[in-house]
Amino acid sequence: RFTKPAKRVIQKNYPMTKLELDESRRKWKWGRYGIGKYVYTDDEQEDIKRELGRYLEEHFPTAKLEYFT
Repeated sequence: RFTKPAKRVIQKNYPMTKLELDESRRKWKWGRYGIGKYVYTDDEQEDIKRELGRYLEEHFPTAKLEYFT
C-alpha cells in the first residue's frame, strides 16, 4: 500500500523499484486519520494471504496468522 506522498518518496529514493505504483491497478481506500491510500485489489490480497499462509505452514508449522492487512 502507498499514499501519494509515499509514492513520490519511493520514486525519488528508489527509481528502479519494482513495486507496482500505478494507481489505476490499485484499490483506493480511506486510511486512518483521513489519509487515503492505494492498496492491492481484493483478489490480489486474497492471493497474497493464501500464499503467505502456505509459506507459514511450510516453514513455521506451529505459527498462526492472526492479522493481515
